Amino acid sequence: MYAVTFGLLIGLGVTTIATSANSIMGQPLPNSGNSSATSRLLEQGSKALPQRLGMGQTRMAGSKVNEKGDLDFEWGSCPLTLADKTLTVHPGTMASVALDQNNQVTQLLQTDQVTAIKLEKGVVFPNDSSWLFVNMPNVTSITFDKGIDTKNVTNMMTMFMGNPKLESLDLSNFDTSSVTNMGGMFANDPALTSLNIASFDTSKVTLFGMPGYTGENGMFANDPSLRSLDVSNFDTSSATNMDFMFFGNTALESVNVSNFDTKNVTSMVMMFANDSKLKSLDLSSFDTRLAAKTIVSGVPGTSYMLGFKGDSGNGYMDWTLSDLWKIKVGSNTVIASAPFPNIVIGLPAAPGTANKERSFTDANFPGATFYNNGPDWQEVGTSTDGHNPTGQVLNASDLNTRFETARTGNEIWVWQQAPAIKQTVTLTYVDQNGKQIAEPHTISGYSGTSYDLSDAKYQLAIKGYTFTKVVGDLKGTIGTDPTMIKFEYTGGSTGNGGSSSGGSTIPATPLGPSTTHPGTTPPTKPETPGIAKLAFPFKVYAKTTVYK
Repeated sequence: MYAVTFGLLIGLGVTTIATSANSIMGQPLPNSGNSSATSRLLEQGSKALPQRLGMGQTRMAGSKVNEKGDLDFEWGSCPLTLADKTLTVHPGTMASVALDQNNQVTQLLQTDQVTAIKLEKGVVFPNDSSWLFVNMPNVTSITFDKGIDTKNVTNMMTMFMGNPKLESLDLSNFDTSSVTNMGGMFANDPALTSLNIASFDTSKVTLFGMPGYTGENGMFANDPSLRSLDVSNFDTSSATNMDFMFFGNTALESVNVSNFDTKNVTSMVMMFANDSKLKSLDLSSFDTRLAAKTIVSGVPGTSYMLGFKGDSGNGYMDWTLSDLWKIKVGSNTVIASAPFPNIVIGLPAAPGTANKERSFTDANFPGATFYNNGPDWQEVGTSTDGHNPTGQVLNASDLNTRFETARTGNEIWVWQQAPAIKQTVTLTYVDQNGKQIAEPHTISGYSGTSYDLSDAKYQLAIKGYTFTKVVGDLKGTIGTDPTMIKFEYTGGSTGNGGSSSGGSTIPATPLGPSTTHPGTTPPTKPETPGIAKLAFPFKVYAKTTVYK
């Protein structure tokens, strides 16, 4: 029903695979049949880049490098220096030259002479910065000095696409306030592990994907080494297309899209498909009613948003979110897809069974292990953290059907789970006779969760008493039994277990504001002000270990 083109970067060239077929990476998509126009972007790219230099080859006819490393050609109007395989771009105005096979900069960047690029303060980027750093086979890093000028750039489409050795990008010095197109900006960078884009202004961006359903065109598509991605600051209120935005990021474990505004998006086909390591997904802010009812070439704009698996006629594919154990949807999160024979669309069944449980982890409870013990999904009900759910149970097929229509409020669904055990760690405050002199502090968490109570805020300043020691472990793991830690003080004693103030318990003041440890209940805060602080370090008597 719709055509998908996929330009696959191979080595130093762009080879168009099935440019008029209904496929991705040589595999047909579900419901493919009638062809539509080939993506104009990839038509341009495949026509303009038919022949790249071979890996490690050099072809810079007539170029010279002096003893200082200065090159006799420029990048736009920017002078260039090449030393120790680092290409330094000096102040001037750059030009997008990647599609010009005869340009000496293009030729240089295809060789093994350049492994790093440095852009100095005063470099001005062209308004159209698409394809600017594309397909550089040996470049591992690109750095940007503070003071580079990107404020007038409107197009960053495919800006860093197809760099097989590029490992990290810090774009904190980018001004993206004028950019409208970020489609494919970081696509097909298989070595990319770190990406700093937290400061991006995306308020004018309309295209995070690109019309044409081309896998290469999603902003972060096919970056299999990215484990996390911070897009929490993205303003997506102008967005109209998010096709393949996070597609094929097979190492991605977390991505915070809880603030995304999608009310104007008409298509988000395959947006999260094949993100097989993603653990949880919060779509509660997603209003996808427009996308779900927008039909492009015969399919809804939310088709295969959460992936699919099965044999579409050219071999079995599994592009599901197979590790996703938790999903939150909003009242207007509607995910409709076009059906296709032998294809299971959307979230798969949970992987565990009663006889063979599937273990999984939750980043909110580091160290704890949870167990999926059946194929179904369950609404959290009264659970506040996704464990020990109490709500209704649905199989995967029924859950995906449920997502096809709007609902009255937010819903959180999780894998069916075995009961998870919670336990406590209690801090007690006693004098030298063992008498309680302040209210205990108790935190709770799941067994296996790590705890850390070594912060000075847990040592209370108690009027009339001097802290002497801690008995117990201030750092450890919550077990299956309660854990007790004792803070011992001296002073205020009559020697017979009483108190110099008549035997009353003396309130205490913590040394700092109390904060909740992940997965724990905050301690009760005693209220007696004006007590002097006691500083760490202090002696700790914990089993056989003494810390000084």
